[in-house]
Amino acid sequence: MTTAILLCAGITGFGALRSLARAGVRPAVIYHGRDNPVHRSRLPASRELVPREGGDPALLAAIERHGASGAVVIPCSDAFADFLSRHAARLRAAGLKLVLPPDDVTEALNDKVREIDLVRAHGATLPASLTALPSTAAELLAALPLPIIVKPRSYKFAHLIPRKNVILRSPDDADAFLTAQSGRLSAFVAQEVIEGPDAALWVCTCC
Repeated sequence: MTTAILLCAGITGFGALRSLARAGVRPAVIYHGRDNPVHRSRLPASRELVPREGGDPALLAAIERHGASGAVVIPCSDAFADFLSRHAARLRAAGLKLVLPPDDVTEALNDKVREIDLVRAHGATLPASLTALPSTAAELLAALPLPIIVKPRSYKFAHLIPRKNVILRSPDDADAFLTAQSGRLSAFVAQEVIEGPDAALWVCTCC
């Protein structure tokens, strides 16, 4: 019987898969794309590649096939968390359990503008951050020191740049980015880069 279903994306999904396997749980994995690291893993009890072109209906069908097992569904990306939030009632009615915060928390954490404001409101220390990008390099550099990391505010805008984020290391970099994204600057946030050795980089994914 399937006890857990992972909606896998990138190394986050692979990390969740390895953690569950270490605890003796072999989940079913559902994912997009053959470039996903879980595609060739031996750890899943089963795997299903669902093409992105199928949209929500294809993903729902893949998950609902496990409904009778009463499995726990764990999203491993912002997009998957958003998907589960939108279809929570239907999936719970199918007998599945969802690892998911309340909708308002999912929505806030899926929008970096809202997320930064939320974290600030709770008094946490943040890198210097801009949630509204100016149109000129001079204004940007007056607000943030170089180097600057620019990120899409949501997974919905990830297609606007070829990588997960852009690092601006010079005034010319800043000018080129702002010119290229003119008219779409509200889709991004910017923060100072706090540089350090590889050992200073960490990610914590918790359920």
